[in-house]
Amino acid sequence: MLKEEILKPISHHEHCHHKVFRVERKQKSRISSLLSQLKQFRNSISKQRD
Repeated sequence: MLKEEILKPISHHEHCHHKVFRVERKQKSRISSLLSQLKQFRNSISKQRD
């Protein structure tokens, strides 16, 4: 009984952490895609100048 009480909040915390981690990964992938778009944009601009 006591063991269960100790383990429960830990698993709950892990679950919350996992959710946050997934959200962070989504944001990171969005940021990386934005960065790649920015690179392409700058490349196209530099090509137009030449």
